[in-house]
Amino acid sequence: MQPTVPKAERHLIALDIDGTIMPFGERDEHGQYIPAKPEPEVAEAIRTLHRAGHEVVVATGRAVEATLGPRRPSTSSSSCASSPIGWSRPMVR
Repeated sequence: MQPTVPKAERHLIALDIDGTIMPFGERDEHGQYIPAKPEPEVAEAIRTLHRAGHEVVVATGRAVEATLGPRRPSTSSSSCASSPIGWSRPMVR
């Protein structure tokens, strides 16, 4: 699918996670973090922006592993604000 926004009009959109694109996560009885998921409407809005040609990134104070889980580093263009390394798991599917 080709982007619908002309290149000169595309934006970099940085979104916070907790309390912005999804609710705060909770912890289980062992203190382990239970990740939250964005509402379907929010996930679709992010997909729509990306399909239009905008770059959508996560800007968070969380550690990379707490944001995306343990994954192998990739050379993709997506990255987490707290790390210069791209990770191979998309946040919104």
